[in-house]
Amino acid sequence: MSFSFKSYLSLYQAQFLDVRLNDMAEAVSGFTEDSRRIAPGDVFFATTGHGFDGQEYVSDAFDRGASYAVVPQTFQCSDAKIDRLLIRALDVNCAHGLAAQFYYEFPDKEIRVIGVTGTNGKTSVSHMIAHLLVQQGESVGILGTLGAYYQGRHVSKLPNTSPNAALFYRWLRRFVTMGARWVICEVSSHALALKRFSGCHFESVAFLNLTHEHLDFHTTMDEYFDAKSALFKHPFNHAWVNADCEWGQKLASQLKNKKQDVGSVTSGQSNLNDRCISISESSTWHKNHMQLRGCQNKRKLEIRASLAAGLFPPNVGLALGVLSDVHALPSEVDLSTFKVPGRLELYRVRHGGWVLIDYAHTPIALEMLLTRVRQILSVSKVTLVFGCGGDRDRSKRPLMGAVAAEYSDETVLTCDNPRSERMQEIVADIQSGMKHTARVVLNRATAIRKVLDRTKKKDLVVIVGKGHENVQQMGNDQTPFSDELVCRPYLLPKV
Repeated sequence: MSFSFKSYLSLYQAQFLDVRLNDMAEAVSGFTEDSRRIAPGDVFFATTGHGFDGQEYVSDAFDRGASYAVVPQTFQCSDAKIDRLLIRALDVNCAHGLAAQFYYEFPDKEIRVIGVTGTNGKTSVSHMIAHLLVQQGESVGILGTLGAYYQGRHVSKLPNTSPNAALFYRWLRRFVTMGARWVICEVSSHALALKRFSGCHFESVAFLNLTHEHLDFHTTMDEYFDAKSALFKHPFNHAWVNADCEWGQKLASQLKNKKQDVGSVTSGQSNLNDRCISISESSTWHKNHMQLRGCQNKRKLEIRASLAAGLFPPNVGLALGVLSDVHALPSEVDLSTFKVPGRLELYRVRHGGWVLIDYAHTPIALEMLLTRVRQILSVSKVTLVFGCGGDRDRSKRPLMGAVAAEYSDETVLTCDNPRSERMQEIVADIQSGMKHTARVVLNRATAIRKVLDRTKKKDLVVIVGKGHENVQQMGNDQTPFSDELVCRPYLLPKV
């Protein structure tokens, strides 16, 4: 399928400087932001990203046969022949997103898109919304950390939590073709900062929380918030925020000042109306499910939830809020069978005790997990096994160590995905925040086995950081590895 380049430039002329439409080809073979994938006749978009600048590859793109290149307005070119083939954009990343939307014929107009953002819980809430919609007879796709899903089935891996613009719009078109009426998207701060969702219209948007993470990319929490809140600058019909989070309160205030419709989720009972859902923090564990209570406009909600759904009540509230904009909420909500790979997966150990596998990799997520699960499961001892990823935000490592020391009875520090860093240095960063010395077993499989070998009846082993992942990244190598597979010989059937 050729790219109607001239029509695209005409439609978005305000995005470009001095475009000479009469000199432009009517159509080109395609477009890409990766110069290595240029086919003769393609348009190259010189986008920027974390650690790369497309301007450095403009010459390479033309050497490979590019017909035009879209570059920043400040781009300098000394070759007059090439300069005539440059289209200068106010924002190349935005222009690339709009090109993808145009090329795939505006699929967001044919399918209802829900965007979910926040530091912790995007995967769980996205899958929970999909689960609830499917219960109502809807056809639903998901794009996120675990890949692409349709009607609860995994259909493809994705390279990122939020794929680049071309892949995002390609998947929207594919979901339309498959018959989906909805698609739930995890929206990362990186993707928002890099304009991967440019042009997209959202049916609903949801803000979960904002905690310490990605400060190697955003530098400050205020910058991080600005990136997250960019989702709410897109056109949308409905918005929901977690009002128990101070950043959520800030966002809600901004939206209300703009006279935009925003619903809130809280654990309190104030200002309850149709646009406010309250979910009680108190809950009861019944063998294999939790019982939660909620309220919408004084109407009581009884919620039966799996651990994966119910451990963090605001997540349930946000999922129900999004659902309530399109379907009346039932008075009895059933999330008892809800599960997500690598998220709050609870198992019984054959010789006694429990194992919980989760993806928690931020200080607040770890603190909330350890405090809540101890309350719910009434265990006597919590042993935590974790590490931190290499080549990622180092500033959170001592904070993770402090949380581990405060909220677990025993901590075993091990390898996560060290990438190019030395495991010993990562562990030292974690230990710098700990009040007491932790055991260190760098081989992750060995660490897990040593802990499981000695679990007792009321013990809980919490293994966090990798969750669903099935590889371990060391240097440039990816070695097959799964926390669940290491644990499997020790386990009874899943709870």
